[in-house]
Amino acid sequence: MITQLKVNIRKVDAERIRPLRHSELRKGQDFSTTSYLKDYEINTFHMACIVDDKPVTCATFYPEKSTATKRALHHTILQSLFLSSLNDSAIKFEA
Repeated sequence: MITQLKVNIRKVDAERIRPLRHSELRKGQDFSTTSYLKDYEINTFHMACIVDDKPVTCATFYPEKSTATKRALHHTILQSLFLSSLNDSAIKFEA
């Protein structure tokens, strides 16, 4: 049997993903460790996969200067935090 889950992938603020970071990446540590330096910079944004109104996966994007060249090039770093699996589920993405 295949179950279809209604999921939304959307832009969220850092506060929305901090509980997920705490439960999966910072378990046993103080909640304050879930706030990263780049979280609130103007060019940083966060995306989350929302299932049943709860973030289950998130990614943070921010520009970073490249050290590969002498020029001040920027590229986007993807921090994929696959924090929950949706085993054997058909996922329907909605725009």
